[in-house]
Amino acid sequence: MLNFKNILECRLFNLIGIIINIMSKKFLFLLFALLFSHTNAYAYLDPGSGSFLLQIVAFISATILSFWLFLKNTFKNLLNKIFKFIKIFKKEKKTD
Repeated sequence: MLNFKNILECRLFNLIGIIINIMSKKFLFLLFALLFSHTNAYAYLDPGSGSFLLQIVAFISATILSFWLFLKNTFKNLLNKIFKFIKIFKKEKKTD
C-alpha cells in the first residue's frame, strides 16, 4: 500500500530535500551578505521611477492573483467532473 509515509521515505524525495536544504542555506547566506555589506550608491530616484516601480508591483500582484484563481478554478472544475462521474457510475451500478 502506497501512503504518504512511504513516499517521503523514497530516496528521490530525500535527495530533493537535501538539495533544497543546501540551496536555502546558500540563499540565506547571499541574502545576508547583500543586506549587510553596503556602500554608498549616490543614486537618485525621481517621482517617475517611483511610479514605475509601483506599476511593476501592481502588475506582478495582479499576475499572481489571476494565475492562482485560474489554478483554483481549474482544479475545482476537475474535481466536480470526477465527482459527477462517480455519482453517475454509482447510479448505474445500483440500477443494474
